[in-house]
Amino acid sequence: SDPEDAAKLPAVIFLHGAAGNAMSWWQQIPTLSVAHRCITFDSRGFYRSADVTGEGVLRFIDDLEALIEHLRLPRVSLV
Repeated sequence: SDPEDAAKLPAVIFLHGAAGNAMSWWQQIPTLSVAHRCITFDSRGFYRSADVTGEGVLRFIDDLEALIEHLRLPRVSLV
């Protein structure tokens, strides 16, 4: 779906594990994006996301909240 239509779909943020990154979900996103606004991100210090402060996982919730606020998501599911 295109970004304009995706904004009308229920939002889902896909989180990755300690050894993963946003690409952990690449096989599922094409199918799930038909009915959901699929959002992936690299946690601080993983793959394309720098950890310049050295806080990494300690800031995970703060970073997740900032992403939700930045995207103006009134409601989101986490996977």
